[in-house]
Amino acid sequence: MAGTRGETDNTQDQKADDFSFRPQIGYAFRDNRVVGLSLLYGQDKDAFTFMPYKAYKTGGGLFYRAYLTLPKGFFVFGQAEVNYQYTKEENDLGQGRQVTQTFNEYGASLYPGVGYAVKKRFHLELSVNDLVTFTYRTKRKVDTGPNGTSEQTTRTWLLRSDLFPQRGLVFAFRFLLGGDSR
Repeated sequence: MAGTRGETDNTQDQKADDFSFRPQIGYAFRDNRVVGLSLLYGQDKDAFTFMPYKAYKTGGGLFYRAYLTLPKGFFVFGQAEVNYQYTKEENDLGQGRQVTQTFNEYGASLYPGVGYAVKKRFHLELSVNDLVTFTYRTKRKVDTGPNGTSEQTTRTWLLRSDLFPQRGLVFAFRFLLGGDSR
């Protein structure tokens, strides 16, 4: 299970707030092998008086994880994921002008990690998310203002391998329920 929460409040006129939550639930079907589902919900808000901004994200996917147990409670793992994410961004540009963008993003990724079993059913993990990533994205932008409405649609794909990934290092914890320790 992973999630982030941040807030910036510099002055009365400038406040930024973001939140994301990404739980995963899996089934250990073989020794040191797990398959499961992940969900995503997130929102970003930036209440600057000159350009308020809101974004909402939802999504989900499937993952497969393999573990290699090391001495003294340590382990390494590799995880493969396929996922989908829908994002809607709304910008109020003032003077009756509103820009709304929607994104549909399909992706696949591979990444490694290390972990430590603090207790039999509680693990801490550190991973390099998005070490290898493929993404296909469609974007629809609608610009509405006093002079009318314009619409633009784009499609992009990206294959990326990066030792310094976009989401950086991720610290996570896992609770193991039922059955064996993995």
